[in-house]
Amino acid sequence: MDSGGPVIRRIPQKAVFALLFTLVILIIVLLLPSRNKSSLETQKDSGILTYGGNQDDDDYNGTYPLTTPIRTNNIIKFKIGVVADQDKDSKEKDKDYTWFSLLKRGYLTYDSINSKVTVEWFDEVR
Repeated sequence: MDSGGPVIRRIPQKAVFALLFTLVILIIVLLLPSRNKSSLETQKDSGILTYGGNQDDDDYNGTYPLTTPIRTNNIIKFKIGVVADQDKDSKEKDKDYTWFSLLKRGYLTYDSINSKVTVEWFDEVR
């Protein structure tokens, strides 16, 4: 005899587990940054990241280094700079919140075949 009530069917446990596992993997893949893009670029592309109020996204340069590396065969040359203060004597006596710093510039060179890094300094110190 049929009581006329709703028929309840159970979904197999293996099917539920497979569905949940697939959803978790899909979420992880979508949220992980791409290996070819920076984290910021991935977030911008996905629409997750918003910054700068109404600022146009094209104004932001998220690339580093700021200067284009010089590439020749297996060598990549980066322009670098190091800023250092002179500890206690670096504060300007006549102005509040003003310190003197030294800037030393040069090149960092990476040889990918020999796995060698060298630093070459310019003569001037600013």
